[in-house]
Amino acid sequence: SSDLSNLDGLLKWVNRLLLILIIGINIYILIAPVWPEVTYKVSSITTKPITEDEFAGLDRSTNHLIIPSLNLDKPIYTGAGAEELNKGIWHRPQTSTPDKGSNTVFVGHRWLYNDPEAAVFYHLPKVKDSDKIVAVWDGKIYVYKVTNIKEVDPTEISVEAPTSDSRLTVYTCTPLWTATKRLIITASLEKTL
Repeated sequence: SSDLSNLDGLLKWVNRLLLILIIGINIYILIAPVWPEVTYKVSSITTKPITEDEFAGLDRSTNHLIIPSLNLDKPIYTGAGAEELNKGIWHRPQTSTPDKGSNTVFVGHRWLYNDPEAAVFYHLPKVKDSDKIVAVWDGKIYVYKVTNIKEVDPTEISVEAPTSDSRLTVYTCTPLWTATKRLIITASLEKTL
C-alpha cells in the first residue's frame, strides 16, 4: 500500500514535469519564429542606425557586413564548406571579394530553429532600392548602393557569376521558413574608404 502510494506520487511528479516540458517546448515553437520581428521593432525604436557620416569610423579589424537600414552589423565568415553559412553571413568562396571588384556574393539564412542568432537575414526583405550596404573587408570599407531587388528560383546560379563592374550580391531564402525562392539584393560600389 505504501509502495503504491510512493509510486503514485512519483508518477504524478513525472507527469507534471512532462506537462511543463511540453508546454515549454510549445511556447518556444510559437514564440521563436516571431521573436526576431519583436527584437527588430524594439531595436528600431531604441537604436539609431549608423549614418553615412559614420562609415569612415567603422571598425576595420574584422570583416563584417553592415546594412544600416536594418541595424545589421554581423561578421563575414569565409571557408569552403556550407557549414560557414550556419554561423551567419558566408562569403561564397568561388565569387570575388570587394578588393578585387567584380561580383562579391554573401549569403545568409533567414531562419533556423536550432540557432536563431545565425539567421542574420530575417529582415532582408525590408531593404529598399537605394539603401546603403557596407562591407568591411581586409581593413577597407566598401560602400554599396542597392540597385536591384528580385526573387529567383534556387537553380538560378547566374546571380553569382562574375561581372565587369564592382558589385555586391546578397541573398537568402524566401518566403520566410521555406527555400522555394531566393531573395537577391544587388548593390553597386559607390566608394571605398
